Amino acid sequence: MKLRKLFLIFLLPILAFAQGHLILTEMVLQPSAGEYVKIKNPTGATINLSNYYITDATDTVNGKYYYKLPDGADYWSGGGTDFIARFPAVTIAAGETITLSLATDAYYFTEYGDSADLHLKGSGPRTMLQAVDGVTTIGVAPYKMDNIAETLILFYWDGSSAKVQDVDYLIWGSTAFAVDKSGVGTYFNDTPVGSQSFLPVHIDGEKLIRLSETEGSETTTGGNGITGHDETSEPLATTWDVVDLASSRPEIGDVTFEPAAPNDQDSLYITATVTDATGGLQVECVYTFDGVKTVSDMLPENAGDNDYGCMIMPLGDAGTFTYYVRAENSLGLKDSTLASSKNVTEYIEPNDPLTIAFLRENFDTYEGQSVTVNGYVTVEGGVTATSSSSGYLQDNSGRGINVFGAGFAGYERGRHLSITGILIKYISSASVTIELTFPDGGALIVEDLGPDTIPEPEEFTCKQITGYFSELEGTLVKVHGKVIDRADGIGGGSNITIDDGTAPLTLRVWDTTNLLSDATADSLLSGGSLVELSGIVGSYNGSAQLVPAYAIDVDPWTDGTEGTGNVTLSVAPFPFVPKLGEIINYSYEFPDEARVIIRMYDAAGRYVTTLTDEYHGMSWVYEASWNGRNELNQLLPAGTYLMHMEVIERSTGRVTRLAQPVVIAVKN
Repeated sequence: MKLRKLFLIFLLPILAFAQGHLILTEMVLQPSAGEYVKIKNPTGATINLSNYYITDATDTVNGKYYYKLPDGADYWSGGGTDFIARFPAVTIAAGETITLSLATDAYYFTEYGDSADLHLKGSGPRTMLQAVDGVTTIGVAPYKMDNIAETLILFYWDGSSAKVQDVDYLIWGSTAFAVDKSGVGTYFNDTPVGSQSFLPVHIDGEKLIRLSETEGSETTTGGNGITGHDETSEPLATTWDVVDLASSRPEIGDVTFEPAAPNDQDSLYITATVTDATGGLQVECVYTFDGVKTVSDMLPENAGDNDYGCMIMPLGDAGTFTYYVRAENSLGLKDSTLASSKNVTEYIEPNDPLTIAFLRENFDTYEGQSVTVNGYVTVEGGVTATSSSSGYLQDNSGRGINVFGAGFAGYERGRHLSITGILIKYISSASVTIELTFPDGGALIVEDLGPDTIPEPEEFTCKQITGYFSELEGTLVKVHGKVIDRADGIGGGSNITIDDGTAPLTLRVWDTTNLLSDATADSLLSGGSLVELSGIVGSYNGSAQLVPAYAIDVDPWTDGTEGTGNVTLSVAPFPFVPKLGEIINYSYEFPDEARVIIRMYDAAGRYVTTLTDEYHGMSWVYEASWNGRNELNQLLPAGTYLMHMEVIERSTGRVTRLAQPVVIAVKN
């Protein structure tokens, strides 16, 4: 399997399995001070809420309805406990959910100990607006939602069209406040009031929640919805339910796909992080290939872990592989990701000499056979083992292998060698090693191709190494992190733990390396130090280890200028032309012990590439540049793009998000 950096594997979303518009996902009617509604963007693009409205102000007796807003009269009841409000100029990113308090933010904070994203009454940029400038359309009463029966409607109006567009429509308790626009102007027919389904109501300590991100058997054509649906036809009694206030649906994140560029002979690995407070969680990967839809269970990677994964055997044919992840808990609450796709190519047999990556990926084919590889000595014989005939070789495919046998001893690090030996899997009581070894009754055939330098090791996060150590076994890689634990004198070496904010990772430093005899390396590998180092990936009792071999591979880890602890993102304020070789400079700052993720998106909210995804132990101001290329190193077309920065502080869990526009231009 060709392992790539995992932050490159997120794919351009397609909407084959996604809801096409904003949806209401959760609502509290009582206690009155705790009234709120949650709104989710399940689409693949960021949505600006400037032309969106929400209302509970249906007056069926006097003929006052929200859809008359373009007429300028009779568009709301005018009651003190009713409202028709316009959203401020805020956005919801793809996959995000916001909470709208249907009272003041102070009431919401008193009930829940936190602030809502938006509030109906109050002041400041996160407060809902009157539906019409200069006209009061939000009632004076502090509470708005009727606990017994009412209607809540999310709708869209661009300010000039003769009609509004329904986005989501809820009624509860009865159809007393239901809306039917049939026969009104040029509106399409809605579902007759008597045929509309309605939500139940709830008591204190409970809430209403949408069971999944779909709208059930809702009519999808010929309606007044923003996507052509008849929003009044949703079977609300079956798509929503009453649950305890503390209950929530599962949340899916960090979906990964390996290998990044699959062929028809590769096994596919899909993982996701799924969190859920309810229990009874079932996680599945739903994929389609060659017109066949398959559902595969995703199992926890470790007991009590939130990481789930599944392996899909080689597909055997080239084509498009489409997949998404879904989860359901014991309450029937569901979550699912957007569908993503991968192009599976036809496998092409490489020419000799074989690369180490190819041999490892096709081990079953070549096991026990004599093979020849060309590579560079990364660890000399005897440095990390008692035998002078055991060391490591790595080639330009980015993968390494253990070499064991007479003929390997004496070659210094960096030596370029051609080695012929037998490919085997060595299984001990504590680990499994892919090995190039001598044949029975013979010796390794070694040709010295001259002195050289080792390939630059690829950098991985600690979590990537712990999750994929069997694929990376024998490979020289680079990591950085903070030393959080050290124990010397353990079985002929030291066990040192580092953490980069993604996961802890054990460093196994054998006494035979003499690495800790170097005063600088010994100091850097002491508790609290920030360090960057290279080592060979291995394992012990089923857990990942990184085995550094040389003091020269251990360095202090610093990048950028010491920061002030703030979160900032600044981009050079001018367009650039990547086709002429131009780049755009940017800088960013972050606090101590923070994970920093910077990604690029296009104007439609589609993912383009990841510029950084790293844990930093100290606050820095960092300067960097972008060359206007996507994750496949392709030049992007002219247009406006969004640089999105997310900072996750490890000590507090606080998440800060910033964004800046970037303009790619053309020169005629």
